[in-house]
Amino acid sequence: MTLSDWLEVNDCDEERRVAWAIQVAQLSAQCTDGHVNPERIDVDLKGDLILNNSDIFLEEYSAPETFKDSDIRDFSTAIFSCGLIIDELLRKAAYTNLRELSEYTEENADNWFKPCENDKLEDILRICLGSAQSRPQTLEELKKLFLKNKTIAQYLKNHPENKWAVADNNSAGDLDSEDTGFAIGIDLGTSNSTVAYYKDGRYHFLEVRGSRLIPSAIYFKNVEQDTWVYGNSALSRGVRYPNALFKHFKRHIGESQALTFQVEPQGSKENSVKRKYVIDTNIFIEDPRILEGFGEDVEILIPKTVYEELGRRRNDPKTQDEAEVVLQSIDEHRDIISLEDSHPELLTADMFQSSDKNNNDRNDSKILSVALFHDSDKTFLISNDKVLAQKAEWQKHKFHVQNYETFSLYRHVTSQSNTTDELKLTGKDGAAFFLQFLRNEVRKKIGYVNKAVITVPQEFSAIQHNEIKEAAMQAGFTEIELQKEPMAAAVAYGLELSENQTILVYDFGGGTFDVTVLRISDGNFIRVTSGGDDKLGGEDFTQALMEDFKEKLNDGEILPDGETLDMFDEENSGLSHDAFTKNELEIWKACEDIKCRLSSSDSETKNIYLHVSNENQVEVEYEISASEFEDITYSLMVRARKALDGVLNKVQLMRTDINVVILAGGTSVIPCVAKMVEEYFGKEPLADRDPSTLIAQGAALFADMKWNQKSTIAKKIKIFDKTMTDFGVSIRDPNKWRIFDVIIPVNSILPIRKEKVYSLVNDYQEELLIECFTREEGSSSTRTMDDGIKYIGKVQISNLPPLKQHDVDVCVTFNLTKEYELAVEVELKDRHGKEINQTKVKINTLGI
Repeated sequence: MTLSDWLEVNDCDEERRVAWAIQVAQLSAQCTDGHVNPERIDVDLKGDLILNNSDIFLEEYSAPETFKDSDIRDFSTAIFSCGLIIDELLRKAAYTNLRELSEYTEENADNWFKPCENDKLEDILRICLGSAQSRPQTLEELKKLFLKNKTIAQYLKNHPENKWAVADNNSAGDLDSEDTGFAIGIDLGTSNSTVAYYKDGRYHFLEVRGSRLIPSAIYFKNVEQDTWVYGNSALSRGVRYPNALFKHFKRHIGESQALTFQVEPQGSKENSVKRKYVIDTNIFIEDPRILEGFGEDVEILIPKTVYEELGRRRNDPKTQDEAEVVLQSIDEHRDIISLEDSHPELLTADMFQSSDKNNNDRNDSKILSVALFHDSDKTFLISNDKVLAQKAEWQKHKFHVQNYETFSLYRHVTSQSNTTDELKLTGKDGAAFFLQFLRNEVRKKIGYVNKAVITVPQEFSAIQHNEIKEAAMQAGFTEIELQKEPMAAAVAYGLELSENQTILVYDFGGGTFDVTVLRISDGNFIRVTSGGDDKLGGEDFTQALMEDFKEKLNDGEILPDGETLDMFDEENSGLSHDAFTKNELEIWKACEDIKCRLSSSDSETKNIYLHVSNENQVEVEYEISASEFEDITYSLMVRARKALDGVLNKVQLMRTDINVVILAGGTSVIPCVAKMVEEYFGKEPLADRDPSTLIAQGAALFADMKWNQKSTIAKKIKIFDKTMTDFGVSIRDPNKWRIFDVIIPVNSILPIRKEKVYSLVNDYQEELLIECFTREEGSSSTRTMDDGIKYIGKVQISNLPPLKQHDVDVCVTFNLTKEYELAVEVELKDRHGKEINQTKVKINTLGI
């Protein structure tokens, strides 16, 4: 029975109402849109409230008017008030103008209060429905408000089993953990990704299909982005159509070459239905030439209110140029454009008729009504207006809402394709779409999220850093910080580690192997050195198993009756391309699963379905023991050991100088890996936390410390990284060679600012050219044309006054940030110190 029906036929005593008030606030946090009303709630046999099983609470929005003339008892008002609070917290964009919301609630408050005058919960209701300034802004504040009410406080005292009956200073209930606006930490892995956030002294993880480890994979079910599948679902579908699966995109970060994917073959061509785009004014102003990117197979629906607004924008000096270009472009593309009337009948009356609505609000409603009139899964509403997007969420609709970043990213991908069944994506594109998927999944759990700390491998270049940041922005994050994976792993333990210790982070991930030595001193984390093998990762262990399986398959040890199958060479296999690639993916999945399972067992057996011909499949068995696995992967362990030697030798450290060893990354849980590390250092690594989620935990800590003003982390951590190369300029020696001169040496702690003084090259020269270079760590090259020295940019100054060579000081200043962004300042001074000329340039350090 729903709560609405229950209230119609039962009296509601005070204790029941108080219990329900608490339950409603707690249930609200479980709703996707944060809204709870009587139709969404069932009453169980015990009389407790539970969310009903229908999907209505995911789609329906009930406006305050629902309750104004309702016969439902006064508790419905309490339900709505709690929903309104958490609606604000979880939606964030429900109303961007808090003043309007305040006025709206104050004007209607009397109607809402009438049923509950002299009620013992009235003080809560009045605050919940009062001004925006007095209303609780977090779930913790809402809880405290409830606890201040004497009636509720007495109820909780009598019912200690309720999770809100704990002391205020120890309130770590589920409701608090679902707070809104948290910054999150993301370990964007090659094989698997993990998302975490830190709250109330503990970590919370995003789980997809019950797992914290989310495979970094995308499957293209169709050309349309809304049909793409992610994570485990992507891997499962990819077995059948491998050409539609994009995994390990992190390995392609920094590469400009796009990869080609074939979408899943379609039984029927739904693409014959034209895609329709409803475009908001703000999109046209941001990209005045947006229409030029559309072909003839689409229909552009321009609401007349948008067209009229563009006419007004043409008279505004701030936007007149953009509006003029848009209006001209509309005239040029009339063949794909339709000017659309609004359809107020499709929306509630208040969206159009309420006298206190402003023009922007009414225009939003008109634009929304056009999308609703053409409602289908082929209709896309493109807008950067958060209020408009929020209103769209309140409707039952099939159309899709996209902001400009999402739309432009998707269009960029599809525009490179040669056919409608093909997609071309770079590694950055894959990261952007996957980060967008992770963000959307997090939003379902904790609400609006736009801040993230994303971890990257220690040896990622500047261009890779930049591409990860750009991908995160395209995914919808507005505030982003990148942290090195080994540093995040150390920080996850760092709250508990002692001072003045040397720590080695052994980070063995799916695609890279990083070894970093850190020093903790006075609360600071200082990177001493880094190394490893960027071509070695957990995937290589999987590949080693695949090689073993293929050899046995080729030798007749796998198939029945000693039959053989060559899976090393597609041509020799006798299989079609599709059959061969399906075998490849089946073998990979099986070997990946065996590798993971051998972390906790002595042997594993896996059944694999293989094509022995294009038409026939057989089921075969692959059995491997832990000791056999060690033999198969021995060469990989030798490489890992050599990398350890290299890192320690680089800074002349002995194994005994390492106080603590931290294992991070999913590959480090493989028994032979952990065993080798323990034997190498003669001490057991820290292993009381899951290495596969450790980096995400550190990222969550960074995020909490950076953006949470109420962070509970008492120990503040400072990170000091070092330069990985020398930075300098070229100078001329007596032999006219261009010689590299160091300004910022390798292993300098970041950020750093250093200056050097030079002279002019010739008397009376009219131009001055300062060329900037980097030199690899360990390189002794001196000439700028030598190996190990790389050009990164220049500063050029023209129209110099006639000056003698030694009468001028050329002061060159390098300012290098923690993010490896280099700013170069060149200042010319005469012999008296007077400034002659000054130029500041940001050097593009991408690719270092």
